[in-house]
Amino acid sequence: MLEPTAALEARFQRVLEAFHVRGATPLAERFVGFVRGEHPAVFTVTLAEPRCVGFVGVGREGVDDLNLSVMNASGVELGRDNRPDAHPYARVCPSRPETLSVVVDATQGGGEVAVGVLVDAPVVPPALEDVLGPRASTGILGARSPRVDLGRDPAGVSAEDALARASARLGEGYTPVGTVQHGVLERRQSLSRQVTLEEGRCYVILGAGSETVDDLDLRVYDAERRPVGNDLATDAHPAVRLCPDQSGPHTVEVVMYAGSGQWALGVHEIEEGHVEIPEDLSGPARARALELGVLAWRRGLAPLGPALRGQSWGSATSTRAYTVREGRCYLFGATAGERNGGVELWASDPSGAVLGADTGERERAQVFHCARRTERVTVSVRPAGGRGDFVFVAFESRDTP
Repeated sequence: MLEPTAALEARFQRVLEAFHVRGATPLAERFVGFVRGEHPAVFTVTLAEPRCVGFVGVGREGVDDLNLSVMNASGVELGRDNRPDAHPYARVCPSRPETLSVVVDATQGGGEVAVGVLVDAPVVPPALEDVLGPRASTGILGARSPRVDLGRDPAGVSAEDALARASARLGEGYTPVGTVQHGVLERRQSLSRQVTLEEGRCYVILGAGSETVDDLDLRVYDAERRPVGNDLATDAHPAVRLCPDQSGPHTVEVVMYAGSGQWALGVHEIEEGHVEIPEDLSGPARARALELGVLAWRRGLAPLGPALRGQSWGSATSTRAYTVREGRCYLFGATAGERNGGVELWASDPSGAVLGADTGERERAQVFHCARRTERVTVSVRPAGGRGDFVFVAFESRDTP
């Protein structure tokens, strides 16, 4: 097992102390790895008996946004934290002995990370920002990751390798379209490439940069040069979801915002038929709703009804109630419209206790819940801001988990 560098060990011990004050104790030794872009770290933890455990991740200085998810041996996600911070926390309560996979990936920055496993873990984590202190901010034109020692990087990743990994992570339900395009750009340079898209279909356009690329952006235009989608986030693996309203060539502008080096570009069509979408729903919201259908289908779930469109004003909360049945699993999901900055979602039992939450204010939110009793569950959706549509959909398993 790798040992952390001194800088990471110091941060990790401060986090453990904060949890210790809440009554939590480490179950096992820490797990140490390296993450960057589409290169996640995966750790395996075996629980000899049913119990609630917490997983907390801690990143070095170069890790600006770290996400963590926990899955069982069947690939079912039991817990996830994708909030925009470098110290994710997830608490899970398997009902039987389990071998769990913990996946940690960086959506902004990269470097050395550690993961701790805790027993008697609190439902709500301590305020780790108070423990670790604020993250250092970088200038808008500068590299997103500081050029300092980031820990142990086991191997460099080429742009095409990074794209292949991103494509593989999409998984079943996505079909590659056309050929992979690639090239080399210097910082603040851009160029355009054409892809052929069809009206009535939905796509994910993926970009990826090599290890020397800090920030790669994509902008997509139709034949009339109208913008139809973009990903300007601070990372080296942009993804644009879109459902074009006309067939033919579309222009993809590749922008090397920070860093320099190789880039690669690929297009995948999203498989339809797994959830009913309103006919007049278009754009990224339609594509994201179809992806929720694909995700549920891969887990053996079927929709409880068609996708529902909601209207948001500011940050008003919308709620829906469902009867969940003992022994069945459910996926509740929501996607943001084009004018919403993101969406949050959480599910609560009749007493108001939160059964699961996804509050990262991202374009898609989802909560997976396996019911231990038959009861009425309230699902709340709150757009992160702006005025416009959002889409909500719910799925149920057909067999006991």
